Amino acid sequence: MIPRANRDRAGEDEKRRAMYKREASDRAAMLHRLGNSADRAERRLRENLDWEFEIGTGGRPKGLSDADLAKLVKAAFKR
Repeated sequence: MIPRANRDRAGEDEKRRAMYKREASDRAAMLHRLGNSADRAERRLRENLDWEFEIGTGGRPKGLSDADLAKLVKAAFKR
């Protein structure tokens, strides 16, 4: 049996974006627990995302701009 190649993909982009934001938030919290400064954590997240979404991947997903990462780090370091 051949699986359907054209399955309905509505909502998958939003789920993927939410997953990436949740992962970045979790990483920021982990870096905070490990004693990193907020600046160091933000730089590290930015560098990790730049590496993960390098040439040929279409760039970072929406919601993970440098400004968005700064907000995630700020929220993680408030805890």
